This record gives sequence, structure tokens and C-alpha cells, in this order.
Amino acid sequence: MRRSVRRESAVGRSRPCVEPLESRLAPAAHDTLNTAVPLTFDADQKAQVPGTLADPNQVDLYQVRLNSGDELTAEVQSASFDNPVNSYLRIFDASGEQLDTNDNQLIGGIPLTYEVQAVGLY
Repeated sequence: MRRSVRRESAVGRSRPCVEPLESRLAPAAHDTLNTAVPLTFDADQKAQVPGTLADPNQVDLYQVRLNSGDELTAEVQSASFDNPVNSYLRIFDASGEQLDTNDNQLIGGIPLTYEVQAVGLY
């Protein structure tokens, strides 16, 4: 909520007026392509990130370096079956072009797989 003040007279009286603001998250350090968290792959060619989604509109972006012909598979998993996650996965190239998407619609565990066409950051 934002509070603004309206002046009613020259005497200096004021009356508060409350106006609703749109709902949004404060900017996070990792919610743009330029600030995406870099991931490295282990010996099994996997990268895993534990985390918590605190808000339905939360955005977490990660960055990986891939070679032409690599196959990238991304997946979001819920900590419990009783608490499904409505995730929306997207893959971008280094210029910000969206290459593929996957809207899990509260199903969870459905991976997004993309075959990389060129060497670079994704």
C-alpha cells in the first residue's frame, strides 16, 4: 500500500488517502539474464539447485555453458507430492531470445529438453 496526502485548505490540514499498488516482487539479484546464477555440471553431467519458491511470481534464472549438439534437460521437482509446484521453464540463448518453454501446470516433474544448436551460454 502507498500512502499519499491530499491538501484540503491553505491552513495546512491534510487527509490521508490510501491507494493500492500492483503486486510484484522486489527485484532479486538473479532474476535477469545478466544476473543469472552460473551452474557447473558434475562428473555425471548434472547440476542441481536446491531452493524455495517463496512467492507464486518468483523468478530464478540460471546460466550454463553448452556446446553444439548438447542436450539440455531442465526439471522442477516439488519437495512433496502433497505440495505440487506450478513451474514455468524457459530456455534463452545469450542474446535473450526464448528458445523453448514448458508450463508444468501443477503437474511437476515434467522435464524440458532442448538440443543445443550453437556453442554458448544458455
